[in-house]
Amino acid sequence: MPVTGYSPSGNSTGNLPQSTVKYYDKKFRQNLKAQTPYVAVATRLDLPKNSGNNYNIFQYAPFGANTVQSNEGEVDAGQQASVIDTNFTIGEYADYCNFSSLSLATAIDPVVENVSKEMAYRLGLSLSSLVQTTADGAHSLDASVQVQLSAALNRNAIVTAVQSMAGRNIRPPEGETMFCGIIHPFAVGDVSIDTTNNSPIDIWKHTPAGLAKMEDLPGTALEDMIELPGTGVKFHQTNKVLQTSNYKGVSGTTGLRTYIFGNDGVFAVKLGANGDTGIGDGRWQNLQLFVEQNAPRSVADPSGLIPGFTSYKVHFTSGLGPDPIQRLRTIDAPSAVS
Repeated sequence: MPVTGYSPSGNSTGNLPQSTVKYYDKKFRQNLKAQTPYVAVATRLDLPKNSGNNYNIFQYAPFGANTVQSNEGEVDAGQQASVIDTNFTIGEYADYCNFSSLSLATAIDPVVENVSKEMAYRLGLSLSSLVQTTADGAHSLDASVQVQLSAALNRNAIVTAVQSMAGRNIRPPEGETMFCGIIHPFAVGDVSIDTTNNSPIDIWKHTPAGLAKMEDLPGTALEDMIELPGTGVKFHQTNKVLQTSNYKGVSGTTGLRTYIFGNDGVFAVKLGANGDTGIGDGRWQNLQLFVEQNAPRSVADPSGLIPGFTSYKVHFTSGLGPDPIQRLRTIDAPSAVS
């Protein structure tokens, strides 16, 4: 019952339509985007313009040791060098979004710029996926590439993979002192919560500097590389890794792949054709797509009804080197994080 003595409101939202209008926040919320680091870990090669659509790389097969003495005064037969090679064939990848003049005149956000960022993510994912697929196939050429664990990833497994490469004379990427890797954040969590002997936590807890590092180990800054202690590897984080359902026949268990790359572990080749989008390190945040918001009228659009668009075009491919000893390692493992 209304309180006696007080008159009800004579005006409300029912008869004041201006009070029920919608306010639209022009700042769009960020959607969730994965990191796209696979081009960054590859050896990047440039195919010069007007040089064909194939890029060949060559490698000498190493000579073995000579432990046989030469006969005095006799000229021995010379050695014949052996060369192996591999070929990369360039492909073309392109996409666009265009916008009507009405949409550009009425949208509350800078729609072309905003969509160009989404398209940059699409391109970053595309480039990363191509390099990742190449890396995922390396074990078919060299069985030592792939390791499959029954338990969660740990420091010992990473060290074993690193020493497997070192034992084959595989070096870190050129200019680096450590191998580079790609790891799922769940796997970082597995290593972080491992409290067994010689785990990262066990190593770090003995020094003040190590205790400080423990606070950073969960790796919530996904854009930054993280170094797991005593492994010799710096890792990029991304959830875009090979994921194997029903891993090792266990229903509901997913295997996550961790990648470790040595020098020339995988190659990324681009052709710098006119109008191509710059690829750089392949991270979607660094890709600058073509943006047009006031395209001139043309025979195709004499009324100027589609004056805005954003697009990309790249000529790209990826591949493995000619060496039968592949210069990367992959570790598949289930995770305790979900």
